[in-house]
Amino acid sequence: QPRVRADYFTIGSAMHEGLKARFRGGTMGDMMAAAFDVIERDCSAFESLMESHEWLLEYVATMMAQYCQRRGAMREFEPLQLHMPSGEVVPGVEVEFGVVLPGGTPMTVRIDLVTTYGGHPIVPEHKTTSRDFAVFFREFSLDAKCTGYLWALRQLGDPQVAEINKVLINAIKKPRKNAKTLVFDFEVEVTERSED
Repeated sequence: QPRVRADYFTIGSAMHEGLKARFRGGTMGDMMAAAFDVIERDCSAFESLMESHEWLLEYVATMMAQYCQRRGAMREFEPLQLHMPSGEVVPGVEVEFGVVLPGGTPMTVRIDLVTTYGGHPIVPEHKTTSRDFAVFFREFSLDAKCTGYLWALRQLGDPQVAEINKVLINAIKKPRKNAKTLVFDFEVEVTERSED
């Protein structure tokens, strides 16, 4: 039985890894290398993607280049330096830590980025979509995973995130697969959660 994976999973994973490289201080070349590693890994692991290999490389390279043209060559968000319960200080990029849920169940949390926006601590969530931004933002605005990230950060005991209650949705609108030209669109929307 051949292993199958839809290409949009690979596109999303490639963009995620590219942005991770960017927010760690990398260049556009670092972004491309990280994204292409995902494509190479997935194309070698999933037979269904092999025929799309060249298309995926072009698609993701175009998406990354247009992202950098729109947002600039340097990262637009500076990661916060988070103070962990162990006393360690870590950059808020792909930060992973454990928390205990109210019922006593331990959980590991991994957050893409913790930064500031408009003078407030915030968690950007990077998403790709083919839907209209207004519809996408409305549907995603109360995403439970993002609410969980905020709750977990408040448990750290770090004063700079003790009252964090905002998520920035960093959305990338993808063109249709059969589009004659690849033109991506980029929008951000901030949503706020209560601390309860």
